[in-house]
Amino acid sequence: MARPLTQTDRSLFQATAVVRWLTLGWAGFGLAISTEHLRHATPAWALMALALVVTAGLTLFLSTDPQRLVSAPAIIVELATAGLLLIGDGYVYTDARPQSLPWAWPAAALIATGVAFGRRWAVVSAIGLSLASFFGEGLNDGGTSNWGVTASSKAGLYVLTALISGYVAHRLRQAEVEISAARAREEVAVQLHDGVLQTLAVIQRRSDDPELVALAHDQDRDLRDFLAGSRSAQPGLTASLREAAALYERRHGTRAEVIIADDIVEPSAEVINAVAGAVGEALANAGKHSGAERVVVYAEPDDGAATPTGLFVSVKDNGVGFEVDAVTERIGMRDSIRSRIESIGGRVEISSRPGRGTEVRLWAP
Repeated sequence: MARPLTQTDRSLFQATAVVRWLTLGWAGFGLAISTEHLRHATPAWALMALALVVTAGLTLFLSTDPQRLVSAPAIIVELATAGLLLIGDGYVYTDARPQSLPWAWPAAALIATGVAFGRRWAVVSAIGLSLASFFGEGLNDGGTSNWGVTASSKAGLYVLTALISGYVAHRLRQAEVEISAARAREEVAVQLHDGVLQTLAVIQRRSDDPELVALAHDQDRDLRDFLAGSRSAQPGLTASLREAAALYERRHGTRAEVIIADDIVEPSAEVINAVAGAVGEALANAGKHSGAERVVVYAEPDDGAATPTGLFVSVKDNGVGFEVDAVTERIGMRDSIRSRIESIGGRVEISSRPGRGTEVRLWAP
């Protein structure tokens, strides 16, 4: 199944259609003024007619059903036509031909391949067309060795076209996604500024509850950072855990100590996000329910993990504790801790007894 066509794809295919018509027009003009060099005129004009039909058909798809342009059949037909033109070039002309039969028309097929399927398949297609060019030039060597130089030049041009077209298409699609995200962020920022952010500002100015003011301040800062894009850079594991502990201390006024083993291998951004979020929720639970005077966050490598970045994290408080089997798991524990860790292939254990505090143990790959 062909991937969905983006606006960037449409623009690139429009430019490719122009390339097809211009190169086809020049090839036809060259053929018309060099008929004295033809050995087989009928096949030459038949091949040009085939290229015209393919060019017209792809142009029609562009205006009626552009999704077909990123499908394998359309790309294969254009590449096959380009290959036939390159092979037929040596068959229909004498050695003294002033211009090749297809001229630069096959380059459009490589551009379309790069747009539709990326650099890898475009380069594979370029190699295939290069082989067709070598074969076609070999049919017209006329007893000389120049055909290899000509075919090599074409091969170099085709590979460069494939690489550049695939790279440009990829970069333009990335830019399109980034621009769309920036526009969406701007629209959300306008809406939030008139609603949520103003509400948080009012809470900070008028509330007499220090904990509520601190919570509103933190949410206001995080939301503004997100909208401004300043939180896009992923901090390391240590910084993320210390930030979670600092937030706990500001909100609850009790101490949270963070201890990180020296031999930890920095995990991926996905693991850091999940672990930091789960630790933050575990600290929030300790602040709300445990009555703890001190919480310790400890992280070390998981020696039993299958990967070098395996991680063990403990969040332990000296609060009142509870009977684990007698308490229904809350939404925060289920969604913000267990689901986060399980989504990255890890696991969670809760250890607690009345009067003995609580420990949340996390294992991440």
